[in-house]
Amino acid sequence: MKKQFVLLLLLGLGVGFIYSCSKNEDTTNTNEETLKVSNYSKIGDIHNQFLTNVKNNFEAIDNGEDVDEKIDFINNFNKKFVSTLEISSTDKTTLIGELNKHKELVVESNVKKVSFGNVGLKSGDPESENLLDLIERLKSDNQINSDSYRILSDLYYNLKLNYNRELSDYDLKLNVEKLITEFNNVGYDAISQEGHMLATVLAISISSLEWWEENPDAYGNTKVAPWVAADIGGAIYGGIYGGITGGSWESAGWGALGGAIAGSTGIAGRIGKYLSRLL
Repeated sequence: MKKQFVLLLLLGLGVGFIYSCSKNEDTTNTNEETLKVSNYSKIGDIHNQFLTNVKNNFEAIDNGEDVDEKIDFINNFNKKFVSTLEISSTDKTTLIGELNKHKELVVESNVKKVSFGNVGLKSGDPESENLLDLIERLKSDNQINSDSYRILSDLYYNLKLNYNRELSDYDLKLNVEKLITEFNNVGYDAISQEGHMLATVLAISISSLEWWEENPDAYGNTKVAPWVAADIGGAIYGGIYGGITGGSWESAGWGALGGAIAGSTGIAGRIGKYLSRLL
């Protein structure tokens, strides 16, 4: 169950950066005309670098801060790490903006709300919309096709089953791998914006699951029931929220990454313990 904090955050990296990542990846799919999740492994790697940085380098300074001050302290720690990434200065600025937008997701109860609850975090959110509501709205507004809707919906229901302890972490990973295969078989065109968004979400999801498998000791907050859905849920929320409010999927990739980073680092090792003293 130690991996169960892994999946709360989805869509927000600019399409330009995402596509450049796919071009630079040394995979057999690079020259194909359709998108493959493996082309987006660099995005998942960036997500995991943040988790490793938290595990190895986060040092809490507890001077009696309230929750908001602790959220800002953690967010500033993550933002400082952005400077070490091998991405353009423009992409660094964009990612920092997404980390600021989704910083509240570092608190487990906030991740739970946007994933499975009825209350949005940000002013202007449609009333009583959680992840499933947002996915349904994307479909009804014709922002995604039936294949994307099916994959996103299946991912959501797998997360909820895992959250309710009805699906093991092992089976969740198997099901995410099946969804990746489904995505690859759809044949999204290389210029498909929703394809870029969905591939980003799936790349973050599988990378996060793999990181938590390899770092079970990083789960530090034993006072909160573990649930893998936190990391992926954050990625999904970040991506979909960016797509809906921004009017396009151009910022969805960075949003997914920003949401996932907040959702996953909030329960990793020292940060989980740091927050648990107030929550």
